[in-house]
Order: sequence, then structure tokens, then C-alpha cells
Amino acid sequence: MILSLVGKHVTLRKQGAHYVGPCPKCGGSQSTTRFVVNVAKDFCQCYSCGFNADPVRFLREIEDMSCPEAHRALGRECDFPQCPVWDKCSCGRGEHPREQRSALTTPATPAERKPARFVADAASTPVELWQHKASRLVERAHQALLDNPEQLAYLAGRGLPREAVERYRLGYVPEDFYRDRASWGLPEELRPDGKPKKLYIPRGILIPWFQAPNPEPATSNLVHRIRIRKATLRNTKDARYYWLPGSGNDIICLNPDATAHVIVESDLDGLLIDWLAGDICATVPLGSCSTHPKATALASLEKSLRILVALDFDKPRWDEDKQQWIAPGAKAALWWSDRFPRAFKRWPVPDGKDPGEAFAAGVDLRAWVVAGLPPALQMKAASAPLSHRVGDYEPPEMPQSVSEAELKVITAADGREFILTDDPLTYRRMVNAGRICFTSEEMRHVIRCVDTPEQAARFLDIKTVFPGIKITESEDLGTAA
Repeated sequence: MILSLVGKHVTLRKQGAHYVGPCPKCGGSQSTTRFVVNVAKDFCQCYSCGFNADPVRFLREIEDMSCPEAHRALGRECDFPQCPVWDKCSCGRGEHPREQRSALTTPATPAERKPARFVADAASTPVELWQHKASRLVERAHQALLDNPEQLAYLAGRGLPREAVERYRLGYVPEDFYRDRASWGLPEELRPDGKPKKLYIPRGILIPWFQAPNPEPATSNLVHRIRIRKATLRNTKDARYYWLPGSGNDIICLNPDATAHVIVESDLDGLLIDWLAGDICATVPLGSCSTHPKATALASLEKSLRILVALDFDKPRWDEDKQQWIAPGAKAALWWSDRFPRAFKRWPVPDGKDPGEAFAAGVDLRAWVVAGLPPALQMKAASAPLSHRVGDYEPPEMPQSVSEAELKVITAADGREFILTDDPLTYRRMVNAGRICFTSEEMRHVIRCVDTPEQAARFLDIKTVFPGIKITESEDLGTAA
């Protein structure tokens, strides 16, 4: 049924068990695969604008039929008592006059739509002791990052050079560690065995957010929130970004006085957009596509002339529990379109799933932001070029690693040589030169599970076939990750 209805409006083509083509709601090219018709489930879904419908909803949304008219056209009964208009519907217990029904069921144009009601919560504030402890952690981590050329190079590769690191006071936690929760002003929490929990601070890139709207000069502001992009994950369900317990829960709005906003998910993507286009837009990194702004960010958003919703553009996946295709970003975008109908614009990056991947693919993110703005703001952006654009900075100079004469070279039982080093620059340089390298931590994992020369040779084989791979766990012959 749904296939024949859609086919009246657009041309579809078969792809596997489904049909794909342009969306009858938002349009699109004939080659697009973002609009999918699931014949088996009699359902259609657009993964660009979020429109989804069964035959009844399709007739109501696309052909402007009332609910009773749609059911009659399909030859279906409409006797669902839980329907919110069942008492008034002609197919329920009552009947609306046609003139009233027509006014109620005619979709409003974008200029007539009223924003959905949304009351933002006020943000929580961390306790004073936590703020002072967090400030010290931020300063130590910031210095550790400035002294770590490998991590600086990683961030530069994501579009955040040393100047950006200093501006946003980014840091690096070199190893996992634990602290007493009480020493940070946090209430006691117990583990399942009844023992007190420790405050866990993982290794990774530390991203602070300060109470003042502008992080410069950050040293004079107290820390409101800390998130850490973890260097390693404990399991497949472990989240990459870690919200340090005790942090405030306000939503970041960088450059809140701007009249255009870009909505992204990750903090590093938010900083990237602010670094490249912060003079022409505000940036709101949510942390998760389902997160909604708090009162402070909402006040800025309500003044916006254009809100570019650039939530992660993940491929649709089939949810076995719900028995339907889901695309979290497209679904979350519907909230923004309902709340800000005049300013909303779905604006996924042209390559990759998020701004970080787009930058790595060579996309000019500043031009991408400008292209989504209204003409008046585009003219303003053209007349106010930003000084720190891509290519305008030099990557940090990498210090020389130890000389080859100073390397610790070990000969295995089968005669092969490998290098033992904890210096990341040396490790990378030797791997690029085709040498087998281990860190001392990797060697501890290997030693725990190796009993014979043959087993040791297996690890050397792994390192030979997969250059640069790190051994992070060891069980039997070890697991490489």
C-alpha cells in the first residue's frame, strides 16, 4: 500500500528488500538513498528530514487529508479508542464540522508554525571544593599537554593547533588515577560489595568549561565542568567521552552573542567549529544528540536567525527490539525543528559523519557554515575573515627522539630483533621504518601469558603483520587492540 502511495509523488528504485529515492516531504536527487520504503512493514522513512509514515499518516501529511478521509481512502476502520481525537473524530464517537476539521488538519506553513513548548532547566553548579580541585587538575593537565608533542600533533590533526589548545585550556591526563570522593567534596557512593567508590579520572584529552562565557583568560575563572575524551575504552559499551562526576551540567554555548548557531555532538567538534568560524556563529556541543539546552544556552538560541543542526550523520541501523530502522540524529533533529521552526536548518557535514571527520577529509568547515547562513549573515561573514584558518598555522615542531645508537634492542629466541621503548616519537619512527616495537606495558602483558618461544614468536608475528598495533590485554596468546 505505502509503495503505491509514494509512487504517485516520486520515482523509486529497488535496492535489496526496500525501495529508495527522493523524499516526497523534503525532496532530494533521484540518486539519493536517504528515503526508504519498507514494503514488508508498509512504512516509509526519510533519514535526512526525519519524516516517517504509515499509509494513513502519508495521506494526511503529503496529500493533506483529514484522519477520517485517509482511513476511508484506504478502506480501513478507524476505531482506536486511544487516539487523542477519538471523541471528536467521525470515525470515533463524534464528528467535527468540516470547516473546523479543515482548519485543524491543514498543516501550517513554516511561517505560521508555533514553537513547541519547552521549559529549560537551570544548570546545576559544582561545589566550591570540587571547583578548586578541578582548577588544579586543569592546570596540571594543560601543562602536560603542552609538554606532549604526540598529543599536540593529534589535536592539530583534528584542526586544533597549539594556539587553540592554549585558548581553550585543553589538557592531557597521562594515566588513569583514582581519588577519594570526599576530598573533592562529593558524597560517598558504595560499590556492590559495600566498599566506597573512588573518583575515577581516566587517561585522555581533558576538555574544561569555565563559569564565564568566554574561557579567556581561563586562569581567572572557576571550572564548571570537565569532560575527558578517553584514550582507551574498557569495553564496546564504554562511552568515549567521560563526564567527570561533580561537574556542573550546563550546556556549552561558545560565543553566545552571535545571531547564528551550529549544533554538534562532541566537545572537540564544537571547539573546532568555534576555532574556524567563531566570529560568525555560536557553537553548542551537546555531548549527545538527545541532550537539550539548559536555560543559559536557550536564551542565546531564541535570538538566533539560523540554527544549523549538524548532529552526527550516522547510517541508519535496524533495531531488533523495536523492529524498525533508527537514525538517532534524524530523530533528534525533529525536536529542534519543532522548537525553532523559523531558524532551524538540518545541516549535516558534506563528508563523514561529523565535523571532525569532515575536516580530516579536507572539507572547508568555515565555508560549510557560511553556506548554511541567511544571505545577510553570509555577507557579514565575507567581510570579516577569521585570522586563524586552516593552513594559516605551522604544526608544532617535533623534538628529536633518541638516536638509534641509544635504542634498547632485544633479540628474541628465533633471532628476530625488536625495540623496547616508551618514547612515543621513537616508537612511531621505528614502526614507520619497519622495525618491531614494544612498550614496557606491552611487554608486561606478553610476559604474563608466554610460556614457550613459540608463543613469544606469535606476538612478533602479530607485530610484523600489523605494524604499530598495541597489545593492551593478554589472555592465552594475548589480544591485540
